[in-house]
Amino acid sequence: MPLELVTSVRCIVWVGDSIVFCENSDGAHPWPGWRRQAGKSYADTIVREAREETGWWIDRASVRRMGGFI
Repeated sequence: MPLELVTSVRCIVWVGDSIVFCENSDGAHPWPGWRRQAGKSYADTIVREAREETGWWIDRASVRRMGGFI
């Protein structure tokens, strides 16, 4: 899908053998992510959103594509 058409990105965060599970005032959600800023790549969005939502720093080199959108 062309980058300019993708407005949001979600990711699954693995730490060792565990998956990071998020919970906030809106409820529980296992997939950090949200809006992609203009000019930012999928990986840029994942790194920023995971940091904002979980406090974890994501190594850009560890980002792997899942499905047909990333």
